[in-house]
Amino acid sequence: TAANIPQDRATPESLRSIEKSYLQITDSGGQYYMSAYFNISSKVQEVALAEILLTCFVIVFLAAGTITFSRDVNSLVIIPIEKMLQLVREIIANPLCNNFSLKPEEIDDMDDGM
Repeated sequence: TAANIPQDRATPESLRSIEKSYLQITDSGGQYYMSAYFNISSKVQEVALAEILLTCFVIVFLAAGTITFSRDVNSLVIIPIEKMLQLVREIIANPLCNNFSLKPEEIDDMDDGM
């Protein structure tokens, strides 16, 4: 009914092209035709909301993947390299000293199974 349609949405011209659906029916001779516009703005709003939710899900999924990847890279690559650099610096500073901050068992623990 016309009472349920907001005044600013009462005519097809007031709707965006994506918010209206046009249907035209003609007879076989082309003499008579009937046309109608349908207001599908509520469906468009539902689709827009679903797309917003999908975008939020993708953002959360990518953020979680980035955090997980960063943590793995840090524990498997960055920390062992930093430990090796520390050991190399200590050896360069005093090559004859046996009192390094990293003990042989700590060096074996740095293997990380690779």
